[in-house]
Amino acid sequence: MENTELLTEETTPTEEETVQEADTGAETETQENAEGNAESTKDTEETESGQQSATQDESFTIRYMHEDLRLTPDEARRFAQLGKHYEDNIKKMVDDLDYLATLQGKTVKELVNELINGVDNAYREELILNLGEDNPLVEEMMELRRSKNQKTYEDAVTERSAREKAAEEEARKSITLKLAEQFEGLRETFPEYDTVEKVPDTVIKRAMESGDLEKEMLRYEKSERQKIEAAKASQEKNKNENIGSARSEQHESGIMDAFLQGIRSR
Repeated sequence: MENTELLTEETTPTEEETVQEADTGAETETQENAEGNAESTKDTEETESGQQSATQDESFTIRYMHEDLRLTPDEARRFAQLGKHYEDNIKKMVDDLDYLATLQGKTVKELVNELINGVDNAYREELILNLGEDNPLVEEMMELRRSKNQKTYEDAVTERSAREKAAEEEARKSITLKLAEQFEGLRETFPEYDTVEKVPDTVIKRAMESGDLEKEMLRYEKSERQKIEAAKASQEKNKNENIGSARSEQHESGIMDAFLQGIRSR
């Protein structure tokens, strides 16, 4: 009889133990939910990181003024156009000015300032010769000359800008017609883009600069595939890590169950 009562006391959990077990179970479930949320957040972050990595692969790094500059494809293209314009239209003129300035022992800036001021000084000397050095009309005529020259310069710049704008508009119309013709062939290669509205804006923008719609579409499709592949690789990596973690937890849980069972059976 005493043995039966002792066995009952040992095997029947007390109210305090029941509450503790319930609390432990709740804590375990909360912890598992938190870990699951953390893993989900990690999956999202790594997926976004993979997509950003694929985008960054398209950028370019250049060395400028002893610093590394990272440029997007559009920025690199714009700077390339500026460089091409400099090589074709400005460099020869700068080299000629540098040649003349070097022969006179001056910098290009000093030479240019001397040329501008030399013309003004010559006109001033002519006015002094005709009107007298102390005549106030000298300064009035000089100011009138500067205003006239400034107006002439501004009108010339405006006219030049208008010509350049007209040339750009003509070139834009020409490239637009060319891309319109290319679009017919694009629909055969990419049937999903059966209307112009479905073509991504980035593709059209780049094609307007390169003049090759199909090449820019292929480039865009490749970039999108890289983003998807990076996202899949990140998800697969997280999946494998989660499986390994779950197996480790199951192994540890099995050891603990065996340990508790051994104690209770004594």
